[in-house]
Amino acid sequence: MSYTTLKLPTDFVEKYVDPAINEEGSGFSSRSEFVKAAIRQYKPKVEDEN
Repeated sequence: MSYTTLKLPTDFVEKYVDPAINEEGSGFSSRSEFVKAAIRQYKPKVEDEN
């Protein structure tokens, strides 16, 4: 499997991603894990619109 890097604005990550990861009981151990989960949740919505 190959990987790529995604660049996100620091302000965005500090405001939305980091608090979600640091929230007790969130179940996220990394930023990548959070972003993958968010994409999986968003994907069906985009597919339904198309």
